[in-house]
Amino acid sequence: VQTCALPIYRRTRRKATFEAGNVSACPRRSENFEPTARTLSEYGVRGFSASSADRSMNYPDSVQFLYKLGNEIKSAKLGLERIQAVLAALGNPERAFRVVHVAGTNGKGSTCAMIEAGLRAAGDRTGLFTSPHLVEPTERIQIDGMPVSESQFAEAFDAVHKAAESIDLDCHPTYFETVTAMAFWLFRKHAVHTAVVEVGLGGRLDATNVVSPTLTDRKSTRLNSSHT
Repeated sequence: VQTCALPIYRRTRRKATFEAGNVSACPRRSENFEPTARTLSEYGVRGFSASSADRSMNYPDSVQFLYKLGNEIKSAKLGLERIQAVLAALGNPERAFRVVHVAGTNGKGSTCAMIEAGLRAAGDRTGLFTSPHLVEPTERIQIDGMPVSESQFAEAFDAVHKAAESIDLDCHPTYFETVTAMAFWLFRKHAVHTAVVEVGLGGRLDATNVVSPTLTDRKSTRLNSSHT
């Protein structure tokens, strides 16, 4: 069984905190799997209970949980199986809107911003998904030119996290996979018509490649060393 790191939820009197724990065997969830203190402790997940696993999280909790999943580049796991499974459990929100998919080396973020601004100026209801963020993770997901609120971010995290916990996965989705699914869930919930989506690390197995884009823009810079 693949070794992975899972966040450990530990509740204190003052606040909820998360610690990263190395888990030698990730629990394989079946259709009838119900988390209990015993089954979770068998996998090295200390401080978890069935009730805490189902608890809704606020914004600080959700951000801390995401950070404890690990650096999104170093912890990246190639493959679309996890995010496809999570999105299916959410009812495939990525199919509810048109997508402009932007890939390439440099200039992706600026290109996404310009495309989104043009669509919005034309009267389209837009979504924008980019990475990384500068200050707050909410910056990654925008609707009609505005970052989502902290409560919306927490609501989306809660939906994706519970979906991931309810299905048979080898490990919890990575930071980037989780936030990608959150963006698609929010875009559907808020009736976005066109979403501009920037790839993460890129390549065939990038988590954003679950979309069926209406338009794909591949940016490249001639002087970049990766093209010489």
